[in-house]
Amino acid sequence: PATIRKLSKQFKLSGLEDVEIDFHGEEYSELERYLLDSGELTVLKGEDRPQKVMPKEKLDDLADRFKDKRYSLAARLLFRGGLRLSEGLELTWEDLKQEEGYWEAEINTGLADRTVFLNSDKLNQLLEEFQKDEGEVVEISKTAFAGKLNEVSDGDISPNTLRISRAYDLANKPEFNQQDLQAFFGWKKPESAEKYLDMSQEALRE
Repeated sequence: PATIRKLSKQFKLSGLEDVEIDFHGEEYSELERYLLDSGELTVLKGEDRPQKVMPKEKLDDLADRFKDKRYSLAARLLFRGGLRLSEGLELTWEDLKQEEGYWEAEINTGLADRTVFLNSDKLNQLLEEFQKDEGEVVEISKTAFAGKLNEVSDGDISPNTLRISRAYDLANKPEFNQQDLQAFFGWKKPESAEKYLDMSQEALRE
C-alpha cells in the first residue's frame, strides 16, 4: 500500500471524499495517481496550498447553476457550514434550529462533533423553503451530488473544494483566529487551522 502522510485525521478515506493528503515527494503510487486523477482529493504542494480553492462570489454563482434547488441547498450547506460531504448530506432537520436571522446546526457524525452557525441569506431562504419536521435536510445521494457538481463546474471542482474554500474565506476574516477556525471545522490539531491563517487572499485561485 502507498505510504501517505496525513496532515490531519479529520477525513474519511472510504468513499474518496474530503481527503487532505501531503505526498512529500514527486513519485506517486498507482493508488495515489488514481486518487489524484479522480479529482476527489486535494494535494498540498510547495507552500502547502490546496490546488483548488474558489472565492465566495464564484461559489455562490456556482450554487445558482443547479436546476434542482436541492443541489443548490447542498452546495451552500457544504460551503457556508464548512461541512464534509457526508456531514452535509446526513444532516437532519432534527439537527437544525432556526434562530433570528440564522440557523444553528449540530454536527453529530462522530468524526468531528461541533455546532455550526449558518447565516447566509440565500441558504436561509432555501432552508425555509424545504423546512420539515424530520428527515434528512437534503434527500440526495453523495454520488448524485458529486455528479451534478461536476456538471455545473465543468469538472473543475469536487465536493471537498467547497469546504476547503470556506476555510480560506474565514481565515481571511480579521475576527477569526486559530481557535475559532479550529472549532468551526472540528479540527483536533491546531496545525490544520494554521496553514490557512498563514495564507492571504492572493492564495485564492480563480
